Amino acid sequence: MTVVTLRSWADPIFARVRECVCLTEAAQVGSPPCAASAATASAPALWTFAFGVWMLVLGLSFIVVPTLDRGPASGFNKIAKAIGFPGVEGVWSRLFGLSVAALSLLYFVAAAFELRTFFWMSVFGRLGIFATCTLLSWNHGRKAKAKAVARPHALLWAATPDLLSATATAWVLLPDSISRVVFVGGVALLTTALGFLTFPAWIIQLVGLNVEPDTWNTVLAALLFFFGAYDLAAAILGLTPILVAAILGNTAVMLGVVIALFCEPAARRSNWRLKTIATALFIAMSLALFGSLGGNRAGKTRDRGATRATTAVSAAPKWTSDS
Repeated sequence: MTVVTLRSWADPIFARVRECVCLTEAAQVGSPPCAASAATASAPALWTFAFGVWMLVLGLSFIVVPTLDRGPASGFNKIAKAIGFPGVEGVWSRLFGLSVAALSLLYFVAAAFELRTFFWMSVFGRLGIFATCTLLSWNHGRKAKAKAVARPHALLWAATPDLLSATATAWVLLPDSISRVVFVGGVALLTTALGFLTFPAWIIQLVGLNVEPDTWNTVLAALLFFFGAYDLAAAILGLTPILVAAILGNTAVMLGVVIALFCEPAARRSNWRLKTIATALFIAMSLALFGSLGGNRAGKTRDRGATRATTAVSAAPKWTSDS
């Protein structure tokens, strides 16, 4: 029985995209050359391609759905209004959809040509989209008439695919497990910092703390922001000593959160689900610490063994026909 995978489905599409792009003179003389393109798609290329498909479908839906009968159009209108947009019958929604669909072409071409530089550009672009939607969601909550605790607007949840796909793409781009763990931790810290800056009262209520937001929330958010930024930079640049320190620091932070949730008087009313999640995250960070360090140590042992074998071969006497 033939097993159809995403790679087997995407490879012919990539070959066709390369063929079309290479028809232009600029591509033939540019970089990378068309002849050097990979025949089989890599994991980062597949993730980039998948996000391009998502953008294409999203863009076409904004173009096509408003022109359909009242049923699909009214449902699409409800979704658009839920995330803070007006009706989708006008020209602006179609222009938005056309722009999103056109932008997906960049992802398709980058995936077909294995442009890793663009992969990283798209990772930070998608993280930027999530941050922008967070600020827009905060703006919607700030304009709310009620004095209730401001919650994240639905627009923020609509940008969650950007956050998740960017993290997944970076995961397959990074070379080793310790870099991947630190990058994911950095994204989590940046997301938490954005949350403390934009929705501190909602987060405090979600955690179950019996306190009010104050200046400490802003200071904590700034500290978490720099912590997360350092994590991302260390993971991308491959700064192994900083990566080890970052995992130790993240593990210590999670241990502090667990202790605070169980022992701090202001946090004792927090629900058991949150305490379970925090404990599970601490255990996961600890396992990731030992697992990543063990994997790196095994990789270095293999590298040293290969180096010794190469040295031994090169140092062996070479016999010629004259001898």
